[in-house]
Amino acid sequence: MSLPDVVYVVKAEGDNDELRYSLRTLQNIPHGKVWLVGHRPRWAVNVEHLPTRNHLPTKYQNSTANLLTACTHDDVADEVIYMNDDFFILRPLDRIPHLHMGPVENRVRYYDTKYERRPGRYRAGPGRYRDGMVQTADLLRSWGVADVLSYEVHAPMLIDRRKMAEAINRAARETRIVALHKRTLYGNLYRVGGELVKDVKVLTSTHTWSERQRFVSTSNQSWKSGSVGKRIRRLFAEPSAYERS
Repeated sequence: MSLPDVVYVVKAEGDNDELRYSLRTLQNIPHGKVWLVGHRPRWAVNVEHLPTRNHLPTKYQNSTANLLTACTHDDVADEVIYMNDDFFILRPLDRIPHLHMGPVENRVRYYDTKYERRPGRYRAGPGRYRDGMVQTADLLRSWGVADVLSYEVHAPMLIDRRKMAEAINRAARETRIVALHKRTLYGNLYRVGGELVKDVKVLTSTHTWSERQRFVSTSNQSWKSGSVGKRIRRLFAEPSAYERS
């Protein structure tokens, strides 16, 4: 059986030091080719590149377009590890597991409480991510998925690229979603199941990860000046085959 390729959806942004270290953590998982979709930093080598224009109105639309580019490219392996440039694999694994955060309603409640938002109303601006969560769940229910789980764990996800392309295209034909939750769409539509976990995104400068964690994701703050960024840079100090020294 062939190894899955790794697909990074990369925003157009300078040197992207997070991506450099994320690539270093790929040593912890068996994989085939590495694809950068969108921006390719000048230091990146031994990777495949699919350039995109990133001209759509929002970052969510651009990331969806970038992922669809990879999922419809004939040279990409059928099975793909879907990555963001701020995802890190912390220890050796044989295979990427499916992870979810439980019922999507709980995540909507979390965002409504945290940001004091009234549920049931779609908004532009800062509320796009939350509203996209609601809209994606509503679409899945219209397709007959009764108990929608949130797969937006900020961790790598193993996908069948053709199935992901099918799901994205089907959603685009039927509705307009302000921020499509692609992992949630895929995980529920194809009933991948998986393990209940807490999100691994670290937003603050003081928090880090527990010893049992397999993955972590950073924010601008936690990467640049936080404990988690310093710890990753220390643990993965050696350059990988994917960077020019």
